[in-house]
Amino acid sequence: MHVLVIIDQDREPIDVTTAAELEHAVHFASEEARTRGMLNVIYIEAPNGDALSVVVGGDETVLGFTCGHGDPPYYESRGSVADDRPLLTAYVSFRHHTEFARRCVIPMQMGMSAGKEFVETGSPHVCLVGRDVGSSLTGRDQAFAGGHGSSRLCPPYACCGSTHPTRYAPH
Repeated sequence: MHVLVIIDQDREPIDVTTAAELEHAVHFASEEARTRGMLNVIYIEAPNGDALSVVVGGDETVLGFTCGHGDPPYYESRGSVADDRPLLTAYVSFRHHTEFARRCVIPMQMGMSAGKEFVETGSPHVCLVGRDVGSSLTGRDQAFAGGHGSSRLCPPYACCGSTHPTRYAPH
């Protein structure tokens, strides 16, 4: 599938059609982030507007998935730690500061696998959990038990709101 890799909003995106091309683009983005001494959030965008965000520049990453329609729910990776701290700090386009809870952090190798799967199929291979942005609760992630409006995105995918019972990855 043809996707665009957006490293910086002020630059032209990189056209990618294969997993090898994605790996090259992510390596380039990671090296630039390391040189600048900061983690950067890049976007892998499909023709339908679905986008996988990936934190690059370190050994760990956080993934996000937004459906092309842009409406909730929004998805993020789920790591093996349940704690919020220490936060992972990254920047979008090397200038827009953002922070991620530790529970969202996964190994970069797993993030790269999800990116390759996204290029090949249009969906990341790992389970992501939805953030209930409309809740009056604490704003923490909500994992619903299924049914319409489920906020799990697990293989097989149904953008947005799969009811597949698979647990979050990794475990």
